[in-house]
Amino acid sequence: LPYSSSADSSSMATSIGRKPLAERLREHSSDVARELIPSYYIGDLYSKKVFNEDDKETLEDLKDRRLAQAKRFLEILERKPEEGIETFFNIVKTTTDGQPHIYYMFYPERKQEAQTQEPSASAKAKAKDELDEEAIVTQLQINKVAAAARKNWRDIGTHLEFSFDELDEYEESYTKMNDRLYHILKDWKSREGKGATVGALMEACRKAKVAGAAKTALSESD
Repeated sequence: LPYSSSADSSSMATSIGRKPLAERLREHSSDVARELIPSYYIGDLYSKKVFNEDDKETLEDLKDRRLAQAKRFLEILERKPEEGIETFFNIVKTTTDGQPHIYYMFYPERKQEAQTQEPSASAKAKAKDELDEEAIVTQLQINKVAAAARKNWRDIGTHLEFSFDELDEYEESYTKMNDRLYHILKDWKSREGKGATVGALMEACRKAKVAGAAKTALSESD
């Protein structure tokens, strides 16, 4: 049967928002397409029978044209039943290797809710003690973060204020994800100078949902 479901799956579509899911797709598709990396989700949606063989082949034919592939991905998804679209939203929201921030592009009102769930003051103080957030990022730290957070290279680049076109250039120039992130961080440090601090990089990594891996990498001194 298409789409794996749980006992409360029928109520999840209602709890996720009042608007029909297809309507949310249409409403935000233009902005989302500029950031969406369909290759993160095609396999999962195919294995869960949201996408069929024709959908998969159509999208794979566009693998060298990311923006066109993203637009087509959203067009196909929009025609699927609510359960299929819900499956996509759930994958986006829960994955650690994909683009969790995409979920909040569809649900901007929930981003504000998530941002209110801040660490306690004591937790923040402890984190600050462990990392010198005012220090300029070192070459060693760039190397380690590039390796530790490579799967989220595009999200980190976005939060370091690289344009979509610039990120596409990194994707075309470097095959390996850690190489892409390495050069993004190196260029960011060159661009920002004294502003390329550990704190600024950690903030970008928090927004990209890789704060844990980044903090570990930035804390390592050898």
